[in-house]
Amino acid sequence: MEWIENILAAQGITLTEAAVAALKQAAPEHVVPKGQYNSKAAEAEKLQAQLGARDADIAALKKDAGTNEELKAQLSELQGKYKAETAELQTQLQRAQLDGAVDTALVSAGARNPKAVRALLDLSKVAIEGEGLKGLAEQLDALRTSDDYLFTATQPQPNPQMPYAYTPRAGSAPVTGQPKNLQEAIGLSLAEKLKGD
Repeated sequence: MEWIENILAAQGITLTEAAVAALKQAAPEHVVPKGQYNSKAAEAEKLQAQLGARDADIAALKKDAGTNEELKAQLSELQGKYKAETAELQTQLQRAQLDGAVDTALVSAGARNPKAVRALLDLSKVAIEGEGLKGLAEQLDALRTSDDYLFTATQPQPNPQMPYAYTPRAGSAPVTGQPKNLQEAIGLSLAEKLKGD
């Protein structure tokens, strides 16, 4: 409270001790000490800066919200496209495996002209099942009965476990990392070709 007394004394006003005591008692309700004021002012400036930064962040987020929606739409579109392409490639791979297995089975069955015999088959009824072809043997037997001239007189004995598989000559050891049969080789070849595109 000395500062008030000094200001008043400079103006030629002197305070009584009772007036000084009354000022000291009333001052806390009406006057904020300078240190407390400076502290609150610094805190207010800091909060004002934080509000400004928050407003800038909100504006940036609002701007990016449209971009985010665009990115989500692009991502969804690409996921749909890749899913469709994957399904198509899987179908092509299965078809290539089936075609290779049928061709090998026709050669194993002794077809003189595998292309001509293949044209007479209903391939929609043929499927790879396990290690064999389901539905092919019956059709080949029917063709041998009706059109035996399409097949050689002596038919090679197919491998009963894998009628369309390549069987290595006796005594040769399998090479590790290599396909075990024609179906696997065709599948690997097609996968490499698709990967390159």
